[in-house]
Amino acid sequence: MGAAAVSKLTIYYRSMGAVPRGLRRGMGGAIKAAYEATGLLWQQKFLPKHFETIAYKEYGYEPRAGLRPGDPKGKWFWRSYVGRKIRYLGHNRPLVYSGKSRERALAGRVIATKKEGRVTIPAPALNRLPGQKARQAGRPVRSQIDMRWEVTRISEREKPPMIRAFDKRFIRALKAIKYPIQKNV
Repeated sequence: MGAAAVSKLTIYYRSMGAVPRGLRRGMGGAIKAAYEATGLLWQQKFLPKHFETIAYKEYGYEPRAGLRPGDPKGKWFWRSYVGRKIRYLGHNRPLVYSGKSRERALAGRVIATKKEGRVTIPAPALNRLPGQKARQAGRPVRSQIDMRWEVTRISEREKPPMIRAFDKRFIRALKAIKYPIQKNV
């Protein structure tokens, strides 16, 4: 199988010592900005890789029919999902058949709060659970592949740049906060 991948990146942060009251108020906005920057990085740089052939290895995608070990070769290959896809569409990119779901997924949006950052992917065809019925080419299909899990995976190589993006934006937002300093007289 491919590299270890997760579907959710959790970033922990903690303050070291007392935080001034004015700065504490602005921290929520700084955290929100950092989550937004991290989500945008994933959406713009890493999400498109999920629709390229490198994704099979990078994210450990399930092999499609025709690529599994022990699948028949020769004329039987061309009857498999991968064979038909190569013959009719000229490619074997994962999660892409007509390209509509890919376009919709890449047009998703980033929603950030001070508790989490989330990227919404408005592609219903990629939102099916394994074994759930779907209508493709006029006939019911039961796929055992969890496309939702595949499209949201984060590889080990993607984590460090995402954490750096979070840190960089968080620190920049903290430095931009103007807060009053109180003096006891």
